[in-house]
Amino acid sequence: MPSRKVDIVFCLDTSESMKPCIDAVRANIGRLLTQLQQAHFDWRLDFVAHCMPGRHIYRMVSVAGGTTWLLYHGGNAADHFFTHDVEAFRRALGELEVCGDEDMLCALDTAIDFPFGPANETQRVGILVSDDPFETNEEEAFGQAKGKVEAIMEKIRARHITFLAVMPVREGGVVEQLSLCDRADIIPVEENDLGMTQVDMVELFNQLGKTISVSTQQSSGEEPYQRALFGQNLWGKADGGFRPIGDHK
Repeated sequence: MPSRKVDIVFCLDTSESMKPCIDAVRANIGRLLTQLQQAHFDWRLDFVAHCMPGRHIYRMVSVAGGTTWLLYHGGNAADHFFTHDVEAFRRALGELEVCGDEDMLCALDTAIDFPFGPANETQRVGILVSDDPFETNEEEAFGQAKGKVEAIMEKIRARHITFLAVMPVREGGVVEQLSLCDRADIIPVEENDLGMTQVDMVELFNQLGKTISVSTQQSSGEEPYQRALFGQNLWGKADGGFRPIGDHK
């Protein structure tokens, strides 16, 4: 059976309470990949790590070293995102510093803008992981961001992205709204001080693997969409909003 292609972007909250979860992602990513390999998927990985010191998101992806600037202005942006090297992915996660608060909607929008493989041959997956609901973001920033949820949903549809979220869900909140996307699956976690430490990460990654494996890619192509809904394409080249691990410029 020929391999199917899948590009997976993890969107990770890096507030201090998330360190055990990030460690668990590193420890269990192999479980997800094993299931994908058994389902004859040729996978690639990447991630966006986000926090709010100075309202910036920071990240490091694969060993390719993509930045915000390269994402929105690099003529060969695809060369700087995604990796087949799971150990490089684990190392990059291990270098993350937990700090600050979240900026989840902007981070999700950025992840959706990644240079995925062609829509007619690649299953595109975004996995958002947080121990807080969207509504606990800094109040003023969240109030401004919430008005963009419908535009984010439209972009998820236009880019044919399977959206998975592992996070607390508030009734009538943003996660419930995002769950209305055609290819969305929400795995709710309890909203309390214990956060993600209560989640069975082994079972979680088994579930994610099954969800991705049974999804179908039926897109004939990508529809027009608006990039950088939060103006992250205007961030300066010097700091770029992303603070790449390994000091990539």
